Amino acid sequence: MKSLMDSKFLFIGNGKGALNLKERINDYDIIVRFNNRPLNKDVGHRTDMMINNDKNIRVLNFLKSPSENSCTHFVKYYNTGSNNVIMKKLAKVKQQLLNRNSIITHLNIPGIFEAKFIEKYSPIPLNKHPTTGLVALLYFTHRNFDCTVIGFDNLTEIACNLRNDHYFENKHRAASSHDWKQEQEIFKLLNVKVLK
Repeated sequence: MKSLMDSKFLFIGNGKGALNLKERINDYDIIVRFNNRPLNKDVGHRTDMMINNDKNIRVLNFLKSPSENSCTHFVKYYNTGSNNVIMKKLAKVKQQLLNRNSIITHLNIPGIFEAKFIEKYSPIPLNKHPTTGLVALLYFTHRNFDCTVIGFDNLTEIACNLRNDHYFENKHRAASSHDWKQEQEIFKLLNVKVLK
């Protein structure tokens, strides 16, 4: 049986390029998605890990119905200690994750990690808060996992369309909060394969 450390990870972003995935999803051992976005036959339904950011309300909804969430959730956050209520909820989420899913233990990956620590793995100092996808790639490439991406259009396409880059919506509301040009430069320096 293949070790998880030797497994092939596929990170499925929310860009329209993810619509080209289809049956190729079966070529990978661990499927990672972001922010609980809607699934369909083109982007596939299989999910082994779900990485959410703490500004996504779906993360807090996990507290209400943990039994409905069969995959692992990792959370990035910035304002540690700034909101005691949120911090307590995140701590509770982390404990539920650790109690429920052994994949975290086997990979030695925290249920909740702080983006400000992960940012230190970037080969270039970041100008703005990184996307959830870049935080994940910085972490997993730092750990030397075999990483492939699809649907990371704003990082892999030269002419990225910031106003319409998600396969499920017509406008990316958070587009202006990231430095896409810099993230593209960082992505080129990471040991990541791109699935077209």
